[in-house]
Amino acid sequence: MRTMQLTRWFAIITTATLLAACSRESVVVAPPPPPPPAPEPEPLISLNNMAPVLKQRSKASGAEIGFTNTSAATYQYLLFRATAFDKNGNVVKPRKSLDERAYLRVPGPIMPGTVVDNHRWDNTWAGNQVACIDVDQVEIIFEDGSIEMAQGKMLANATTSTCF
Repeated sequence: MRTMQLTRWFAIITTATLLAACSRESVVVAPPPPPPPAPEPEPLISLNNMAPVLKQRSKASGAEIGFTNTSAATYQYLLFRATAFDKNGNVVKPRKSLDERAYLRVPGPIMPGTVVDNHRWDNTWAGNQVACIDVDQVEIIFEDGSIEMAQGKMLANATTSTCF
């Protein structure tokens, strides 16, 4: 009788184990989804137009640039980094800079959404052979003193050059 009880318990345990093994669900672990793409940075400034300003008498050239503050922040100062070229594509050296770029400053405050049609600088480049100008970067100084460089995609609607 003892053997019968052991056999019965063994049968019950074996049946329970087999039923438990059959009832297990296989869990498939899916890899996590890829992270969403990083948002494109909002442009800080839009260059609307630019042109060289030529003076025949003084044999000096300047620049005229139109722009829009496209951000939600107020700018304290802007500093345009511009390069001038003659009709042959040669760089025209600025009068007051040690490199081939001129740094054109605009005082603020420049409120969000402000459109400046034509800000003008005279006597920027020596000589009156400037045929076109190229702006490749704008340094923006905010009201709180922080500084950001706008270049590439940060210059919205950018016709950053009058050189074609």
